[in-house]
Amino acid sequence: MTGARIDADVPVPAHVAIIMDGNGRWAAARGLERKEGHRAGASNIIKICRACQERGIATLSLFAFSTENWSRPKTEIDALFEIASDYFSGQFTDFPGMGIRLNVIGSRKDLPVALRAMIAKAEKANPRAYSLTLNMAVNYGGKWDIMQSARKLAEKCIAGGMMPSDIDEAALEEGLSTSGQPPVDLLIRTSGEQRISNFLIWQCAYSELYFTAKHWPDFDETELDAALSEYARRTRKFGGLA
Repeated sequence: MTGARIDADVPVPAHVAIIMDGNGRWAAARGLERKEGHRAGASNIIKICRACQERGIATLSLFAFSTENWSRPKTEIDALFEIASDYFSGQFTDFPGMGIRLNVIGSRKDLPVALRAMIAKAEKANPRAYSLTLNMAVNYGGKWDIMQSARKLAEKCIAGGMMPSDIDEAALEEGLSTSGQPPVDLLIRTSGEQRISNFLIWQCAYSELYFTAKHWPDFDETELDAALSEYARRTRKFGGLA
């Protein structure tokens, strides 16, 4: 699906999340190794960040590596971390000058030590003034996110800081990796699959879903505008009546 750039008066989602799927299929269609597909996908991130900034989107969440991706072949996992390291030490260092605040979400304890250090350095360089918050999900799962927030609440109750009866949605949301951010308004998945795959499952409770057959390396401004135009045509009910 393609679409023209959206008009200025069209409602724009505050928070867009994208499941960046199809790197491997993109590579296979070109007779390339899967690693090259992942590298092409990584190079598309900054382009889409810029496009989101130009359209007034305040928060962008990208699913880079899930807690379930550890089941892939070790060679592919190693290649993914190699590419991630290249970008965190390379192009992603441009984020502060672009007005992008980087927030890497997910469990870091199983990531390579060098990559963890690069992530910490990149986040430390975040600008004070920014127009886009980029949540990069690395070793992330929606169930993990809820679980780690619940553990924080349990520890607080044990320490006497709160009563179990004090726990509500706001308390749980405060412990999520996206604390303080708006919920996801629009979830986009590339490459034709139609599922959310354990990505931001709490934050996507009332998000609009948009699926495109385009593989992630081919997802461009035109595709983004098509998703935003479709979002603008929908009536959000949040469990109520239209």
